[in-house]
Amino acid sequence: MLLLLTQIALADTSAPYTLPITRNGKTHTMLAYPAWSGEYPGPIIAVGDSNNKQVTINGYASPRKLETLKKCTIPAWVLNPWEAEDPVDTYYTFTTIFEYQVLENLPNFGLKKGDVLKNLAGGSENSCAFTLVSGKSVKHWYHTDCDVRSPKYTQETKFESHPEEQWLYLSCKEGYKVFVQDSEMLKQTGINRGKTCPHYYGEVFRSEDTCPPPPY
Repeated sequence: MLLLLTQIALADTSAPYTLPITRNGKTHTMLAYPAWSGEYPGPIIAVGDSNNKQVTINGYASPRKLETLKKCTIPAWVLNPWEAEDPVDTYYTFTTIFEYQVLENLPNFGLKKGDVLKNLAGGSENSCAFTLVSGKSVKHWYHTDCDVRSPKYTQETKFESHPEEQWLYLSCKEGYKVFVQDSEMLKQTGINRGKTCPHYYGEVFRSEDTCPPPPY
């Protein structure tokens, strides 16, 4: 199952791209793409509660350089890529840049010798998404088995980078938008971790919610 990345690729055709970010005075070149990876993308972020219908948090005008903090008021909600109607415009991942040179014809992967796999975006159930460069052809969001990264199939180049980050791009009641890193958002007042419930794959809940009974 291609799940999350397939769904986002269909909904948002933005190709992965390189993004310079500055952290602690040092600039790193990262791979950015509009998704959180994995079959169970996390964290699940619960905003407000039954007594707090909206919460004001701090976010940045840009994630490139963390310079300008802005107040951002958002409604009580559970934020996660599984929650289709939440106030998040886009979920972003900034990750290490990898490149893979295909060493031989690999019909099981739909690849041939000399092809280059770039812009690795992890998927789910051992599915990976790449930008496939085959001769003059370039195909974004090319999905194949992650086993293609084995040194017996491909030669890997890993570029130096900052540790991976996940960001939310939020619409604010104030009339503008801000970026908030997931780990930093969880530290802010009025924000808590949410949860999943058995038998309800693809749904998210507040930590205080009682999980509903099995639907069958």
